[in-house]
Amino acid sequence: MAKRTGVVLLVVLAATGAAADPDPALRCQRAIERGGLAYARALLDAASECATDGGGPIDTCLDGVIAGASLTRVRTRWESKVADACATTDTGPALGYFPTCVGGPAACEALPGGVGCLACRVEQHMGSAVEALYANAPATTACHAAIAKPGVKALGKLLGRLAACLRRPDAVSIAVCMDTGGIGARLDTALAAWRADAVAACGTTDPFATFGYPTLCSGVPPEPINSCQYAAPACTMTAAGGLDGAGPDDDVLDCLDCRVEEAALAVARELYGANLCCDGDGCHEVRSRASCRREQGTPGYFENQPFTIVASSQPYGAHGLDTTPDGALYVVSGAVVRVADPAGNSAPGDVLANGVFATGAAVDPAGNVNVASRCVDSIYSVTPLGVVTAVVGTGVPGYSGDGGLATAAQIVGVNRVAFDAAGNLWFVQSGLVGYYCNHFIPNAEKLRMVDAAGVIHTVATSAPLMTPFTLHASPDGSMLVGEYLPNRAVHVDAAGVVTRIAGRVDYTPGGFSGDGGPALRARFHRIEGLRPGAGGEIYIGDVENHRVRMIDRHGSVITIAGTGVIGTDPDFAPAPLHTIGFPAELTVHPDGRVFFSDTCANFIEYLRVLVPVPF
Repeated sequence: MAKRTGVVLLVVLAATGAAADPDPALRCQRAIERGGLAYARALLDAASECATDGGGPIDTCLDGVIAGASLTRVRTRWESKVADACATTDTGPALGYFPTCVGGPAACEALPGGVGCLACRVEQHMGSAVEALYANAPATTACHAAIAKPGVKALGKLLGRLAACLRRPDAVSIAVCMDTGGIGARLDTALAAWRADAVAACGTTDPFATFGYPTLCSGVPPEPINSCQYAAPACTMTAAGGLDGAGPDDDVLDCLDCRVEEAALAVARELYGANLCCDGDGCHEVRSRASCRREQGTPGYFENQPFTIVASSQPYGAHGLDTTPDGALYVVSGAVVRVADPAGNSAPGDVLANGVFATGAAVDPAGNVNVASRCVDSIYSVTPLGVVTAVVGTGVPGYSGDGGLATAAQIVGVNRVAFDAAGNLWFVQSGLVGYYCNHFIPNAEKLRMVDAAGVIHTVATSAPLMTPFTLHASPDGSMLVGEYLPNRAVHVDAAGVVTRIAGRVDYTPGGFSGDGGPALRARFHRIEGLRPGAGGEIYIGDVENHRVRMIDRHGSVITIAGTGVIGTDPDFAPAPLHTIGFPAELTVHPDGRVFFSDTCANFIEYLRVLVPVPF
């Protein structure tokens, strides 16, 4: 029998009960957590024994153990405790559990909701992580053990620490535990030591040929730009070049780091929850199930609904969306601008200048629609009567004109525009983005502003921007900027101070990870839509990951629409459980609905709307 892998925190927490809670729903939730944690610990021990004592593939060994008597007893005990504790609780509206197992690992989707679904998902998350750590084969050399065993230990400790934090009466969410609770920092320290020890033990050993580690972490490469036939599973990275590489997300250990963190986050989401929590002011926060209940909130989710503009033709390929305080929705599709009321009623569109392809839109205080044209290197204003005027740029790509009239300035690669409360027009430009239009201009990655007098200025920032692609104004006048190549979002305040709000500190080539955890540890792939909500949350169109994601005021990120698989699914269904295409642009309506243009769903480009609803 192999020595257990040091998951002491899991053992202690699973064996230690809390004082009886007077709220039946919280007693139910605690029973789910305690039994699930015990099952996760048993699974991790079993998987580790398969990796150490087994003679064949780990997945085959683990399948046998899961069907065996020992794990069956743990699972049966969990089911019995939950049945007793939850007898009077409807776990949907009370705690935010879906009634089916759809939306998780494919092996579990046919199951009904309940402990059977949770057990299957925990099995998949824990088992696949250990299989990845060992390349699905028992370790027979010191090098192989140095690559795999510290990862199993890190997984056990991370899940145990999250469980300890989330059981506290003042706990808010997984992300807050990872961030302010210091758990993320402790994980990073452990990962650094793991890397150093593995490199020292392995020397020049080839992890691919010797042990069978895959070069592609998730089995697929990051999606090519504008591909409409793809899925984006967690820990999708570029091909690994070896055990240890110089950059981020480019080696085997980067992959295994991601797999460990994702497994812990996934199990924590299943057992403790990272749910939309609604109150009288709307649905703006991410909380654990117990935290939402304690705060007298209502668990919710976004429902996926169609939105048809009643007009002579539909706004296919909409890359510009904006809403105004009166509830009007402005849609810019190719060379057509439409305005619709909240019900979708629209007058015929105003046709822009011939050959203009609009890639962003913002309505100014006078009701004019200002549109960016990325490949024409200009910004146009369209009046309510359809009069089109160039307001920024000469049509010649470049970077010039500061201090003079914006109409005489050169701009390049402008993808989005925005207005602040004072009526100033803001935009980001990028010579690298201009490259896609054969307009590469060096040193042109800038945030610029046109004041009320029509004079253009470059805003000095505390850190350089890298391929700024999208932006929107926050209510306080600061700017939210999405960076194309680093796959990050940053906040730029009135003084030009740049603060990262989403995406990892290192340049990452694009991937997916981090749901339920801090947005600053998450991976994104091509942030296009970027809008603030009324409660301090931020909505992100994570285009190549086929997801719409939300960051709350605590810094937690969750997916609110999409599964990472390209496609369309039934209307009026929970959006996180069903597929979408490319959320190329989005806007937030005053009533809390999130509109987005889905430019790749089923190869048909149309608008959709996400509506927050209670369970």
